[in-house]
Amino acid sequence: MDFEKLQKHIDKLETYGKTIADSSAKSADDFDKDAKLRESAKQAMKNYAGTLKQLLMDHLKEGKKPVRPGQLYKDCAAESFVPGELAGDNLLIKWAGNVTPSAGRDVHEGTAQFSAVSQKLLPVLKAYRKE
Repeated sequence: MDFEKLQKHIDKLETYGKTIADSSAKSADDFDKDAKLRESAKQAMKNYAGTLKQLLMDHLKEGKKPVRPGQLYKDCAAESFVPGELAGDNLLIKWAGNVTPSAGRDVHEGTAQFSAVSQKLLPVLKAYRKE
C-alpha cells in the first residue's frame, strides 16, 4: 500500500480515536443526558469506521484481492495486515453504514468497543514502514 496514503488514514484514525477515547471516559448516563456529547461521539465513530473501511478496501484492492462486504476486516486479518482477534467487521457494519445507532447506551457501548479496537489497531498500522 502507498505509504503516504496509509499515513493519511492513520492520522485520521488517530484523530477520531482520541475523540472516541475521551468520550468513552464518560458514563452511560452522560450520553443519555447530553445530546451534544452523544452526537460528537457518534460522528467520530462513524468517521473512524468509514476511514477504517476505506483503508481496508484500499489494501485489498491494491493486492488485487476480492472486496467482500461484511468480510473486509476478516480478509485483511487473514493477510496479517490488521490484528485478527478484534471484531472489526461487526463495528464496520454497525457504524460505517448510513443508519447508525443513536440511543445513548448504544453510543456509549460503541465508544468502549472502538476505544479497545483503536488501542490494538493503531500500533500495528504505525509499525508499517516505507518500502
